[in-house]
Amino acid sequence: MALMAEAVYGACTPPGWTLEGARDMPHAQTAAVLPQSRINLLDDVMSHADWPLGDQAGRGTCNAYAVVAAEELYRTRQSKTQNMQLFSQEHFYSAIRQCTFEKIGMQVDDDVKRAQHTQGLTFLAQAKQALIEFGLCQDTLMPMFETDDPAFFMQEIPEAVAKDAASRRLDADALEHNIIDVRTGTAPPQNLTWVKALRSNIVTLFKDKLAHGIPVVASFAILDKGSWFSNTAEQWGKVRYCLKEDLKVSGRPDGHTVCIVGYEPPADGDTQSGGWFHFRNSHGDGFARYFDDNPFEPGALGKGYGYISAKDVNVYCWEYIFRK
Repeated sequence: MALMAEAVYGACTPPGWTLEGARDMPHAQTAAVLPQSRINLLDDVMSHADWPLGDQAGRGTCNAYAVVAAEELYRTRQSKTQNMQLFSQEHFYSAIRQCTFEKIGMQVDDDVKRAQHTQGLTFLAQAKQALIEFGLCQDTLMPMFETDDPAFFMQEIPEAVAKDAASRRLDADALEHNIIDVRTGTAPPQNLTWVKALRSNIVTLFKDKLAHGIPVVASFAILDKGSWFSNTAEQWGKVRYCLKEDLKVSGRPDGHTVCIVGYEPPADGDTQSGGWFHFRNSHGDGFARYFDDNPFEPGALGKGYGYISAKDVNVYCWEYIFRK
């Protein structure tokens, strides 16, 4: 079992995103109405499929890991095969990086450009374009490289790798992507909205996708070490943001992306969480390493997996992508 490396995240902050604005968004203040049913997309997969955990180590590759995980799980469930086909996170991250901000039509400031150059941070909007333009290649064709450079990527993808990946390109219509944006003409903090309007809120949306067997890739604000990288998270997989009055943000926050694979209804007497979403992380088996001795409910699904309250998902998620 490897302990977690020094935290490097990987998800870019949407231009204009602020903590105050996120908390002031109407959907973030709306309580989700959720059927009291448990969903676990791994239930009919992990009994026969070997799905090794990935570890981004000190690199800014969480978007690649999360999207690849979602595709591996989705394709396995759709095909109902006994073996899970694994794809290369190294190739896909390089493909993401080749889908530049300019190519996807996203205007970013110099801080975001610097974060990508030095930390390797990307948007899920780039990942969507990479699925459309490049596709996914077999994991054996381009294994992960060991490097001290968090922003390293292959600027030229070998021809054989590119050819294999091209056979798994997706149509744009197969993907749903959304990101927080700034409403013009509206003063902060009431100036944030989703580019594509939501019918209710993202908790209801995510749970609906899971109920239809579709994993969700979601990016979250990393506001302090007490949420995603606390002892509670690292040892047992429980991600919980600080109380509103205790949480302070200075400067641009980092972001982290995971693959959401399940939902757990709130326990009796739990009137705060709104339930819990289970996710697959990209920090190897050092994350939630004591999941089987968890003092908290509902508990992680296993090493490398975690859970986050629906209440926090509704406020701190700032970008997502999933299969339609």
